[in-house]
Amino acid sequence: MPQIPLKNFSYGDDPRKTVDILNENFNLLMHIMNYGNLDAINVAEASTVINITELNLDDIYEEIEEVGLPPVKDYEFLDETNGDPIMDEFGIDTKFIKWFKNMCYNSGFELFDRDTDIPHYWTGGVSSPDSNFFNSYSMKLEKDDISQQTGQGLVNPQYYDDVSENTRISFHKKGGAVKIEVYDDDTSTAFNLTDEDGGVAASKTYVWNSNWEPAAYTVSLTHAATTNMKVKFTNVDAVLDAYVDGVIIEPDYTGKYPSAYSDGPRSNKMDYLTVGDTAPSNPVKGDVWIDTT
Repeated sequence: MPQIPLKNFSYGDDPRKTVDILNENFNLLMHIMNYGNLDAINVAEASTVINITELNLDDIYEEIEEVGLPPVKDYEFLDETNGDPIMDEFGIDTKFIKWFKNMCYNSGFELFDRDTDIPHYWTGGVSSPDSNFFNSYSMKLEKDDISQQTGQGLVNPQYYDDVSENTRISFHKKGGAVKIEVYDDDTSTAFNLTDEDGGVAASKTYVWNSNWEPAAYTVSLTHAATTNMKVKFTNVDAVLDAYVDGVIIEPDYTGKYPSAYSDGPRSNKMDYLTVGDTAPSNPVKGDVWIDTT
């Protein structure tokens, strides 16, 4: 029986290579499924592979045509919700690929001090059940409130420097205008941030919005040699409270978009509970340890 010519990869392959292969396979399968052409014309023996050397849509189209598939330059892979292309200029669909973890501690603000409601690993704001985008809480910032990551929650981007020399930071917001800044905590200097439109500045302010936006707000930066990086949010609205949720800190391997959201370390209520014969190594106020010895 003929087989669809999907490319193989293995655990331990270079991450960029894995991303390339997954996208090639996904593009091929989407084309076949969309057009229902499951016949001998576009199905080949397993020995036939699509050989893409560059993450370039023109190359992908050309290679698909060369192995006998129907021409694909007359259509684009589109997002059914808004008609936008679901692949960026590198051929990457970030909604389907997530291969690096979120580095942001308490990214969903579910863990907080029971007396003050200040979220763990952040200096201000309150964890609020009033509104959220992903989970049961968000960080509420009242007028002039500032919240930045604390010492225990700082990110060392050298952990992923071999993946990318740039860091991407993304979040969702609702309500009042919010300013984001990112600092090198060792030198107290602000990084220059590149926003969605390519603008570069030491801070980026996102204006009032009435409800959560489906797409995340996102900035990127060159993290250089810093080993302690922190994100700072400020409510700069004259009147309204603001809510922040779903913070992602990750290597910037897409060049434009954030990846799909996943909780960062210490971001879930279950993190409060440790079951076993060894005490938790870094307990915080409110943690529960069930000793099984």
